[in-house]
Amino acid sequence: MDQAHPPRRKPRLPDVNRRGFLQAAAGAIATSGTSRAIAARAPPRPAPESVLVVGAGLSGLACAYRLRDAGLRVTLIEARAEPGGRVRTLRGYFDDGLYAELGAARVAETHEYVIHWLNELDLSLIPFAPSGAGVQAIGNLHARTDDLAARERMAPGLKPDERNLSVSQLMIKYLSGVPDDLANPDIDLADQRWRPFDSVTWPAWLASRGASKAAIQLITLGGDSSGFSALFLLQQIMLHRDSRSYLKIEGGMDRLPRAIAARLKDAIHYNCELTRLERTATGVRATCRTPAGMDIFAANRAVLAIPFSTLKQVAIEPAFSPQKTKIIQSLIYHEATRFLLQTKTRFWTKAGLNGGARTDGPADIWDMSYGQKAARGLISLTTGNTAIDQRLSSLPEAGRAQFGAGLAKQAFLELESELQKTYVQRWSENPFARGAFTVFRPGQMTAWAPVMGLPEGRVHFAGEHIAPFNGWMEGALWSGERAAQEILQQ
Repeated sequence: MDQAHPPRRKPRLPDVNRRGFLQAAAGAIATSGTSRAIAARAPPRPAPESVLVVGAGLSGLACAYRLRDAGLRVTLIEARAEPGGRVRTLRGYFDDGLYAELGAARVAETHEYVIHWLNELDLSLIPFAPSGAGVQAIGNLHARTDDLAARERMAPGLKPDERNLSVSQLMIKYLSGVPDDLANPDIDLADQRWRPFDSVTWPAWLASRGASKAAIQLITLGGDSSGFSALFLLQQIMLHRDSRSYLKIEGGMDRLPRAIAARLKDAIHYNCELTRLERTATGVRATCRTPAGMDIFAANRAVLAIPFSTLKQVAIEPAFSPQKTKIIQSLIYHEATRFLLQTKTRFWTKAGLNGGARTDGPADIWDMSYGQKAARGLISLTTGNTAIDQRLSSLPEAGRAQFGAGLAKQAFLELESELQKTYVQRWSENPFARGAFTVFRPGQMTAWAPVMGLPEGRVHFAGEHIAPFNGWMEGALWSGERAAQEILQQ
């Protein structure tokens, strides 16, 4: 099969929560079975409730669409000039029609909310990455993922029972006995039985299970998880344990938010940045900054579908509860930077490689050009931690591009002669994101879980940061649907 033309795959999972959602909507806005004569004598129905949704990322779009579909009056405001939030596809920059994902880049086959929306909007999926071996790199050494002998030379400290095990097999070995409940997105993380998992970092938890330093290094290649809560990583792993493949939207990931936005176009106000939110017992009043000045929106309720990293810049009057305010001010967003590297050819295919790699740079690398027609290649590399973020902040644009290419060369030396063009996406510098996705430090998940997503009076919350699928489109859609049902069931 031509690797540049993977097969189309129409999403085919049953509708998710559609029946329950419509039942809630019907109960909230209408009555049924009323005779024509009785209806004629009934007093006029009150005007449907109005809702202001802040943020036209996937969570805000999904919430606004469901509420308007249920008959509520919905206004959606967005600080940017386009929908999608951190789902953004870069077009027109690279040669031969190549496009690239700056944010969300893949979905799992088990992501039911994404599949549901793709079905509803008649969008197709294609495989995320080609088959074949990838590369692992530690320091100046690198090995193919299918060459276990070379990998053991690269990581010589493996214990006898860790040798000849792939990274996936090492994960299975050390996750044995982890409660199956963590695969359920609706679990109560405030339950004290999760505290031991949340009290230590991910590497420390692996060490407590008997993993050698070499095994931990292999398992954690591709990203810096040294400060993350073990519970945070374990939940993400368990939620995806039944996924056998990853997919992407044919034609670009931004097709999903744009398709939802097209159905809401008359309700969306772009270039409208929330600066102040006033709360009363009967409604909300929002002040927004626009190119023409300031604008005011009033509604019965509001849904804040923006990251806490930007919400903390908004004046809230009266302030939210002390604990919610503390979480908004303290929640951490990963300093992920994505480098997109255009190459003359897809040189990795000649060696039977899939273009993917994980290094201790740290760098998570994959073939972004897979499924596109151009003969040129496009490598995506994501990296990030506090030290890297500080270093990149001090570099000029050319220096940043050089830094990313250097990380990629650790796995692919051919880039020295193959590299043609580079694009750098710094989410930590984006004023409407201030980070790529939510991460949790030890102790935060169990302490904050009961509060993060709870409404504050007539203000509700949505976004990947309050969903179990942190950093995924699935989490954004899950939270948007949840917020909509929360309002309809009031």
